[in-house]
Amino acid sequence: MSSNVYLSDIYVFYRKLQVVASRLANPIITSRNSRLEIYFDLADIEINRNIFKSMIECIASKTFLANLKEVKLEGEGVLVVLKVL
Repeated sequence: MSSNVYLSDIYVFYRKLQVVASRLANPIITSRNSRLEIYFDLADIEINRNIFKSMIECIASKTFLANLKEVKLEGEGVLVVLKVL
């Protein structure tokens, strides 16, 4: 069962990621139907995208609990998809 995702939840998620990747650019957040997409562009960061994806998946699963739908590599970055009401 999903619940609402608040801006404060996204901020907490972003701050946790910045501890590891301090050069991480601001995410691009879009809303489509009952989905919220958070895209992190990794073009300027020298990091293995698969490792970063796994790290994002771990943090997102703890931050968003029931709302996490998927985390996937897309283009030069990582896309986090959340279910929202």
